[in-house]
Amino acid sequence: MFIHCRHCGDLVATDRATGLPPARCPRCAGALHAAAPSEPTVSVASLLRPRPEPAAPPTAVTATAPPPASAAEPTREASSPPLDDTPRTVPSFARSRAAAAPPRARRWLWVAAVGLALLLVLQGLLAERARLAAQPAWRPALEAVCGALRCVLPPWREPAALVLLARDVRAKPEDPTRLQVSATFRNDARWPQAWPQLRLVLSDIDGHVIGSRVFTVDEYLGGAPPAPTLAPGATAHVRLTLEEPGPGAVSFAFELL
Repeated sequence: MFIHCRHCGDLVATDRATGLPPARCPRCAGALHAAAPSEPTVSVASLLRPRPEPAAPPTAVTATAPPPASAAEPTREASSPPLDDTPRTVPSFARSRAAAAPPRARRWLWVAAVGLALLLVLQGLLAERARLAAQPAWRPALEAVCGALRCVLPPWREPAALVLLARDVRAKPEDPTRLQVSATFRNDARWPQAWPQLRLVLSDIDGHVIGSRVFTVDEYLGGAPPAPTLAPGATAHVRLTLEEPGPGAVSFAFELL
């Protein structure tokens, strides 16, 4: 059997023969005989059952505002170890080789890319050479390219650079019903020009056009031209025989087309 010590509350075993507890508590040395008759006995089964926890006294809950973030952050920053910004030495075998010279294959790729770009530009020039050849800025470059590649450029056309040097219209002495037309023009352009067409316009005394006609190079030269084009600075002579248009035609105009 066991009894409770009234001083410390500990369990104290009683004597098996007499059923009495010892004179003093083995834990706190408090006297046990005076309280022995009034202390209830405790069975072993009751000791094995868990004792209920004493109810905790109610505590007042005081609402406290959370600490400001600025106050918590320094603590967290102070507790965390500082970052090491010191550059570390990298072994030579692990260093990047980006600063080294590019490999031979990469250089060949660049050469191939540049070559393809130039080939595309050249192809575009050749495809548009007829249009670009009519522009003075592109003509010299295209002539150099076509001279190397043996391509053909259309002849230069600049009618304003064809200068009429002389012209004359008169009746033929042996046949007054026919007119003898003569003229001379020169190519003042920078490049050889295609042979122009010649337009002859007849007007009356009031300036009204009463007739006109366009003559080809074979007609006003009297045969095939001596060269496919008219070279820069070269001159050409026009010879035409026309029917008398009548007494109303008093003015003749020449236009090189």
